[in-house]
Amino acid sequence: MKSGLHIASAFAFAAYAALSVNAQAYLAALTKYGESKPSDSKTVLPYYNIPNMPVTDPDSEDLRCRTSDITADITVVQAAANDTLFAYFEGKTPITTFDTPQDINGPCLVYMAPYDQGGEDGWFKIFGMGYSTSSYTWCTDSIRDQGGFRFTIPSFVPAGKYYLRTEVIGLGQSTKTSWDDYTMGAQFFNNCGVVQITEGGDSLPDDTYSIPSNDIYSKTDKGLVGQFGGVLSSYKIPGPAQATDPGSGSGTSSSNKSSKSKNNSSNED
Repeated sequence: MKSGLHIASAFAFAAYAALSVNAQAYLAALTKYGESKPSDSKTVLPYYNIPNMPVTDPDSEDLRCRTSDITADITVVQAAANDTLFAYFEGKTPITTFDTPQDINGPCLVYMAPYDQGGEDGWFKIFGMGYSTSSYTWCTDSIRDQGGFRFTIPSFVPAGKYYLRTEVIGLGQSTKTSWDDYTMGAQFFNNCGVVQITEGGDSLPDDTYSIPSNDIYSKTDKGLVGQFGGVLSSYKIPGPAQATDPGSGSGTSSSNKSSKSKNNSSNED
């Protein structure tokens, strides 16, 4: 199989621009790993660059898909459970609320939710890539080098239609120990796609979540607020644990946390 670097090399420069000084990163397309980027860009929502990027308020409804119109016409990506997909990133320079431009360094995450739940509830994390203490690199470095990142649909996900949410979290502006005014916290670069799982597993994970909610991100999450420049000795990817096969007995609990409530306990080390 070809490497992700080879597949996405034509888009690496665009991705580098997306994550360089005074630029903004957005998901341009979703494909099965090994396939070329589609000529149209309607595999993601929003499929145009709108100026509410990045999202800076973790309580905002925009944290979900960066647009409230998730019923718009979109090209559905066909895949099977255990398939690997590739998220292509590009960049433009829309309106920004920050006075001091910073390179975007931070983690990448992917969530899924059943399509019939409308995008508000039922989210579970399937991928998270943060900071490597051996190579001193972030997931965003992979985007610069490869034009995006790859991830695998878990084998346990049943056949059906799902929202698929990708997120890059920029930590260059995060300097405070808590979010009191949203002006110096993490920047969320998020988009959603739709994937049809043609062959799948038997069950969804026990723990699912609403976006936004404190079970996803809190204003004191140690992976979102603090000093993240230079060499780090450790870094905890924010948000809930990555979902595991509910039939394997390795799930964290049997509770369902999908709720519009934002009063649940926050994630802590």
